[in-house]
Amino acid sequence: MSGGTRKASTIARASQHAMPDSDAVWYGMQRYACSAAAAAAAEVVTFPLDVLKVNMQLAGSPNPAVALSSAAPLAPPSPFGAPPAAPAPAASTANQMRSVIREHGARALYRGVVAGVCRQVVYGGFYASAYKPVKQLICGNSSHEPFSKKVLAGGLVSGFGQLVATPFDVAKISMQTDVATAGARQYSGMLHTLRSIHAAHGMRGLFSGWGPAVKRVAFVNGTWIATYDQSKAWVLEHTPLRGVAAYAAASQISGLVAALIGSPIDLIKTRLMSQSGSERYYKNAIDCVRKTVGGEGLRGMYKGFWPSWARSGPWSLIFFVSFEYISMQVFGHSLIS
Repeated sequence: MSGGTRKASTIARASQHAMPDSDAVWYGMQRYACSAAAAAAAEVVTFPLDVLKVNMQLAGSPNPAVALSSAAPLAPPSPFGAPPAAPAPAASTANQMRSVIREHGARALYRGVVAGVCRQVVYGGFYASAYKPVKQLICGNSSHEPFSKKVLAGGLVSGFGQLVATPFDVAKISMQTDVATAGARQYSGMLHTLRSIHAAHGMRGLFSGWGPAVKRVAFVNGTWIATYDQSKAWVLEHTPLRGVAAYAAASQISGLVAALIGSPIDLIKTRLMSQSGSERYYKNAIDCVRKTVGGEGLRGMYKGFWPSWARSGPWSLIFFVSFEYISMQVFGHSLIS
């Protein structure tokens, strides 16, 4: 076969598989809906652990604006970020849960859930549906997909999704901080929270902490989804596990990795986003690290690790199993690998 004939044949085959624009848009919308549904389901089920994590991350903060509940009394801070004379003991996850329920009722464990779900619909819907196409764009048609390029693909789509969803993240943390701090509630719901922050601080308030948040998500979530992709391939190749069992095993590996590398970055994000738009105790992420380590020691950077791990495992399990199952039912193939 001549070169021209081969080229014509290739073009003909490609045209047979090419989607019309309307079908491509519909396919993209279906991908987005699958990932958004799985992310929303995982968020709802594990949300109470996120509330506890935020409480524990704010506990003992040297920021004098954060007056915490009796579960984790605030030790007197030094204006220079030096260790306090008598550090307050960190509350355990169980004690924190009992304190929140005792002081605010069981409903407080779901305070901010609407904002959390909205964030996942925007953020989770985008990164999971866009990961595979971006990975293929970076890796090309090669059968060998380096882990570093998977992390890059995951980081790009996750970072963009977080940027767009930042106002919902700020609203969620602001409502959760209502539970974590003493005094009267400031916010009555997600829309009221968004309006109040915008009225007081403008768009800057709605995007408070967006830089560390995007960096955190790009690094942690990029590694998380790439680890799942890599782990699933290893499980399928080296173990007899198939289907849901394989998805579950890979999800737990990725959940543990995400908790280990993400907890310190998540703490910085939470403390920066819990500040108002004008009254800022932490100037930036580096200043937050300096004051946290100076006031609470290195262990302070891992406050909230246990609820974070307890949440990331079930969250990963629900998300990946749901996403893979929905993908197989709708498309007949995985939308991740």
